[in-house]
Amino acid sequence: MTDNEYLEELLPEINSVDDNDIKWCNMPIGIYLQEAKNLYTLCKEDFDKLTAIGMQQGKPDKLLRYTCALRAAQSIFELNKSEWRKAQDNWNSYKDEALEFRKELINTMKFAYRDNPDILKKIRYNTTQTRYSGIAQSLLNLSVLGRENSEELIDIGMDLSMLNRASEESARMYKLNAKTSWRTCQDNHNKVIRDKILTLLKILVDDIRTFGQFAFRHDAEHKNLYYSKYFRTKNRRYRNKTKRTDSSIIS
Repeated sequence: MTDNEYLEELLPEINSVDDNDIKWCNMPIGIYLQEAKNLYTLCKEDFDKLTAIGMQQGKPDKLLRYTCALRAAQSIFELNKSEWRKAQDNWNSYKDEALEFRKELINTMKFAYRDNPDILKKIRYNTTQTRYSGIAQSLLNLSVLGRENSEELIDIGMDLSMLNRASEESARMYKLNAKTSWRTCQDNHNKVIRDKILTLLKILVDDIRTFGQFAFRHDAEHKNLYYSKYFRTKNRRYRNKTKRTDSSIIS
């Protein structure tokens, strides 16, 4: 089976994990996946000794399925995040262009309606909108306002196609904003799925490691294989750093 097929097969179990029971991974996901893969190979080699002390025979295969499913979920999460960043970059680059156009439109309309306080008040309101949806709505508002009061705009020689452009730019911005919002929603959904399968895997990994540490309690070298290499290395570096700090203080 492929990683995605394992993920699809496990979705009912994954979705059964309560949000409040989600466990967090305090190491990079890629490293955790590699450690889980290594643990699978190790516990298959030690299968007889582990099952002899009560480990269920199906746990190694379950470990493999969870590992493959997490790998698929992480891949989907990263892909969606990359697409969200791309959509966000497109929006950010377009936002500056839209703001510049709105500024020109507002300045032109302020001049045209300089003797009309009521319309000027409406124009000023639309200058304060800086959020995504606010910018889009302000462009649409200005377009409608200009069409309903076009005489003054014609008098100053304004190109009325600017009003059409304002309406078009508004629609384009709403579309871009909807796309980034959808990506954010998808990103959150994919993250929840990723975190839930990680939770199932972590519970199983911790359990198998406990069996291994007990089974090889009289063989320190082999027992160490059932501890996280990532944290063993991290702790070793911390101890070495602490020793160097203590030595410098003493000297």
